[in-house]
Amino acid sequence: MIIELYSRPGCHLCEEARKVILNAAKRHPFDFVEHNVEQNQEWEREFGWDIPVVFIDGRKAFKHKVEPASLERYFVR
Repeated sequence: MIIELYSRPGCHLCEEARKVILNAAKRHPFDFVEHNVEQNQEWEREFGWDIPVVFIDGRKAFKHKVEPASLERYFVR
């Protein structure tokens, strides 16, 4: 499983999402990649300030908030 977080520095919602994801990493194996939208014009156009956005295995799973219980459901599939 690959979890990707699209974020930007200074985004408090992004920091919260990162914490939830990294906490799940203590219990479940997955690859985690964080993308700074400021480093890619395409990501900046697509997401802008409408972040964080989380993709799991290439599919959009969360936007703005990652609920721990909702994330856990991805590991029981």
